[in-house]
Amino acid sequence: MNRIRLFSIVFILLQILATVLPADAETGSVGYFLFSKTLYKGSRGEEVRNLQIILNLDPITQIASEGPAAPGNETGTFGNLTKDAVKRFQKKYGLRVTGIVDKKTRSVLERIPVPPDRMSLKGSCRATPESAGVGQAVRWSSSPSGSKSSYRYSWAGTDNISGSTQSITKIYQSGGFKEAEVIITSGRERLVIPCDTTVLIAEAEHLTVPPPSATCSASPTQAAIGTPITWTVDASGWIGGYTYNWSGSDGLEGSATSIVKSYTTDGEKTARVTVTSGDREVIASCSASVTAPVAQCGNNIIESNETCECGLNGVCGDNDDAVGQNQCTTQGFQSGTLRCSSNCTAFDTSQCRAFTEKKTTAYSWSSVSSTDTNIVPFVWLRELTKQNNIDVLKLALNAKPPGHRVLLDFDVHRTINTQESDKCPD
Repeated sequence: MNRIRLFSIVFILLQILATVLPADAETGSVGYFLFSKTLYKGSRGEEVRNLQIILNLDPITQIASEGPAAPGNETGTFGNLTKDAVKRFQKKYGLRVTGIVDKKTRSVLERIPVPPDRMSLKGSCRATPESAGVGQAVRWSSSPSGSKSSYRYSWAGTDNISGSTQSITKIYQSGGFKEAEVIITSGRERLVIPCDTTVLIAEAEHLTVPPPSATCSASPTQAAIGTPITWTVDASGWIGGYTYNWSGSDGLEGSATSIVKSYTTDGEKTARVTVTSGDREVIASCSASVTAPVAQCGNNIIESNETCECGLNGVCGDNDDAVGQNQCTTQGFQSGTLRCSSNCTAFDTSQCRAFTEKKTTAYSWSSVSSTDTNIVPFVWLRELTKQNNIDVLKLALNAKPPGHRVLLDFDVHRTINTQESDKCPD
């Protein structure tokens, strides 16, 4: 008796579920075309093609059974056949019969359902999690595709669910099955999509909350400097929506399930993510290894642990070597060609020329005299230059009056770095 009663209860529950659960999203979706302008004979374009698709849905208004403008072969050109079909459409819906798609005709056309397979706009929607408790968050998300224009959203559903973004979150205050649909509009098309998930909301006293858990992972776990690493968290065992807070090495931060970061230094890199759902929280950690790239001498790229490179021909020690902004003069030489060593870790200065030795010359005046009483016996060295490898001394005399011939009798001694002392010849 108890077994029979149990089977009866199960059968009744299955019957209830069959009436509550929504149809598959692919078969339940309905599309509509939107029209923005008056169409008439001679019009062309996307809106004319959409008009022809609608007319071909009804045997009464079908443009042609085969050939141009027939079902599946809509041309986008408003000709005589399309005009006649518009007249039949206007007559069927009690509109003024003109063969011109005016504002009132467009209004009726926009309420004619179009099979989704005749539209460019595609989409689906679902909820996560599929079961939750009263007061827990449920996230409804849509996935549009197929249009080159931007997407607009309008949500509706159980318990007055509403929103105008691609995804929305709802916290239900009562138990039962919850449904939602989203209207996606893009360009001249509109698609009404029932979500393929029915969410069961359980009353708090009947709800068993599974223990929370979260795992963190890195991909790849070993990478060279500059290679992006994707950090991902997988949370499970909770009922409700999640929030994420990332932190870690080298300023890692983020609030999504996956974040990407490239590193400029090597070493062990760690990530830590705090997952929160309602008043519950769990922390997960993971790590990855970042290594410095291995230098390849001869690839014409001066890498972080290289001083120079061997040039385009891959041969070190010739004039094709890559030495950056360096040259012989920056390495303490007078001139020459700076080259790269065979292992790319040092410069080859064998073709650089060193500075030649310079001699230092100093002059001193031992005596100065003059036969002209108008000359003040005061002489000093003004400038020392070198012309044609000969030392030239420029002297200045305080002479009165100007233009007088001056006879000087003096000795000049030159002292060079060899400590020799010579008398100036004249």
